[in-house]
Amino acid sequence: MPWINPIIGFENLLDPANGGVLADDPVGNPALPANPILNATDWLDFDFWKATNPAADAGFSVTFGAPWAADYFAVAAHDLFTQGASIVLQYWTGAWTNAFAPIVPTDNGVIFQTFSPQSSTIWRVLVSGAPTAAVSLGVVSFGNQLSIPAPVGIGFTPPNMAHADKILNNRADGGAFLGRSVIGKGIDLGKVAFDLLDPAWVRANWIPLMNHAILKPFFIQWNNTAFPAESAFVWTRGPIDKPQYSQPLLMRVALDMVGRRD
Repeated sequence: MPWINPIIGFENLLDPANGGVLADDPVGNPALPANPILNATDWLDFDFWKATNPAADAGFSVTFGAPWAADYFAVAAHDLFTQGASIVLQYWTGAWTNAFAPIVPTDNGVIFQTFSPQSSTIWRVLVSGAPTAAVSLGVVSFGNQLSIPAPVGIGFTPPNMAHADKILNNRADGGAFLGRSVIGKGIDLGKVAFDLLDPAWVRANWIPLMNHAILKPFFIQWNNTAFPAESAFVWTRGPIDKPQYSQPLLMRVALDMVGRRD
């Protein structure tokens, strides 16, 4: 299996800082007052967007004064599988066009979808199907992906194998095993380093990621070709490692990542 360059998704066209105008009712099914679109755009996985009518198509949109490009779409902290719904990102070309085929999840894990770069002044997220209850979307992000021009190194643990749960063991006074309880779930990817990078690439691409990751989570897909389902919603454990020269003309960067496990 060839090593494939990882992808990080941190640019989010839904972020109000990008100047887009958000609308939570593009298909006549507004968000519940307690669950507005901002709940899906704040990078927090404990608050959620939900539509008023669970049986109808729903979604939200963002409109810009000039075209904005995107080539990735990601969702975390959702219940699309539980509710039996699908999701797709669309862009306006005089009619709504799907950026990719609608996704029908097989679980409630992280969704990370790449697609051919597209540019539009209007983008929308559309939830369809026959949900049994209002779909919850905790984190939605799309924009330009960051492809790292170096593979993950030896020792990397794929996100779906990187369990870092907090466990409580229960034992009787006589020492008998009475069961175990999971009191906290998560993943721990450890420190992932990328070496032999062009310093110009680091200055142009890694610094914006560092500025984002100081306060906010992001998405990572470590091998989009062989293991597209092995994506993660992560954040840094603490201060971000400083980029360093590992060779006279090449640099090394690293991220120490922990994250969500569904």
